[in-house]
Amino acid sequence: MDEKPSLPPLSPPPEKLDAPSISSLPLAETNVTLNRAVNRKFDLHILPWLFGIWLLSFIDRSNIGNAKLAGLPEDLHISTGTSFNVALLVFYIPYILIDVPSNLLLKKFKAGIYLPSLITAWGVVCTCIGFTKSFAGLVVCRLLLGLFEGGILGGVIIYLAMFYTRHQVLYRSGLFYSAAPLSGAFGGLLASALGQIEYGGYRRWPWIFFSKYLPVVGGWGNVGGGHMLTWGS
Repeated sequence: MDEKPSLPPLSPPPEKLDAPSISSLPLAETNVTLNRAVNRKFDLHILPWLFGIWLLSFIDRSNIGNAKLAGLPEDLHISTGTSFNVALLVFYIPYILIDVPSNLLLKKFKAGIYLPSLITAWGVVCTCIGFTKSFAGLVVCRLLLGLFEGGILGGVIIYLAMFYTRHQVLYRSGLFYSAAPLSGAFGGLLASALGQIEYGGYRRWPWIFFSKYLPVVGGWGNVGGGHMLTWGS
């Protein structure tokens, strides 16, 4: 009787190896380095513009008070009564109401188009305050200023969220918002110098508002706008 062929002995199972951690893999190390390089590039190309926008925004809010010291109430005949306080108040009505609708519009249009458009309109209106000759003109300019300026903060936060993760946005938002207290160091000093100019029929306080045209409309509105359009999504 033929013998059955013997089967080869089973090899012992291979030893179980510990899976290497992701951080120890060369690919993971490459990803971390790449993320840092990309974030650094975002920081250099995005944060300076946003910092400048917020700095000018807070300087603008103090301009009306500085203009009062430079003779605005006397020239517009609102030195008595509550007219000047009304002009201060009307700014915050559209500023508060436009916040949420502005963020919805930002989702519909590109941030690289919408934000520079807001900034340009804000700069133009701020400049027009220097040309106003009446209390009604001042109120209209203040209403439009609050309308265009109210969507900037929410829009900037959404814009940052397009490039950074949630935890990274917190840190960048803190850097961007630090421009607010810094504006107090320059706003009064700049206004005191501009408030001494008397040229072309405009005396003192209009030049505080005219100074916004070049940096806001020419700089952040056009140069920064094209830059944000390149980096917008």
